[in-house]
Amino acid sequence: MPSPFSTKGCDSNGRWSRQPDGFSYLWPAQNAYQFVPVGQSRSLSIKTDHRPWTLTAVDLTMSGGVDIRINARKTMIGPFQTYALEPGMKYPLDLTGNGEATLALAMSTPGEAEKPLLYVHAGGALTVHYAVNVILRDCSQTLEGYSGSALLTLLREVEASYAQANIRLVRVGPIHLLELKTMSLGPQIITDSRHGDLIRDHIKASGRGHLKNLVYGWDFESEPKPPNAANLSSGLTEFGGNVCFIDWNNPSMVTAHELGHALRLTDRMRGDITIMQPQRSDASFIPFDCAQIEVLRMVAKQVA
Repeated sequence: MPSPFSTKGCDSNGRWSRQPDGFSYLWPAQNAYQFVPVGQSRSLSIKTDHRPWTLTAVDLTMSGGVDIRINARKTMIGPFQTYALEPGMKYPLDLTGNGEATLALAMSTPGEAEKPLLYVHAGGALTVHYAVNVILRDCSQTLEGYSGSALLTLLREVEASYAQANIRLVRVGPIHLLELKTMSLGPQIITDSRHGDLIRDHIKASGRGHLKNLVYGWDFESEPKPPNAANLSSGLTEFGGNVCFIDWNNPSMVTAHELGHALRLTDRMRGDITIMQPQRSDASFIPFDCAQIEVLRMVAKQVA
């Protein structure tokens, strides 16, 4: 059966118009996942077919950390909450995170073997600290001559993308100028040769080597180039590394993608659109899927 869980959230006028943060479909296709930050709510909907359905909530962590709000008749059966859903109805469903919790919402109806599931994970805020570094083509320039407004706007978009997993990105210090006057970088910067080593050593010597560092410059390349490099927006990051190389004039999703690699996410070549798909996008917000959120939060706890 098709998934009964709508991907649309409810706006103030009651219209189902936006995709909830932290939502993704699972396999089999009738199942879904929703992350809810502690202290926030997420709105979805359930649509029944011509049969009556029962929605059962199972608190897998027995913590009571997720509140459920749905306009349906509720019954308590032991530790389970059950809701009676009428045929052919659409039910707004609000989920509020009050603490760390994992919840499973299972739908069932007589004569139907499949039981569509909505997995809900509520999690508290986690912090990842990062620094921003700028390489200017003309090293005689200074940051006073560089307007950081566009970059600051981009960073706010990146921070909003990670907020869907309740990860708070905190920039440490001002935007730093990398004055690499000891070497002519030329038309390209090779990130895995002496150019990259020079940049990494510079960052390490500055005392920022323990942070996730975003390095903005021009024409970053790797040798040998990835097979599909011609189709990618320019950004290069070692898996789990602390230095993200990002070309100028790219959308915020490139920065979010490269920071994802620094937080041990891999490229997602197929499936639903997520931040970790290596493709061009001008969107200021693209969701993470359930697996990416879980990895991000696990790694964020380690690097905090």
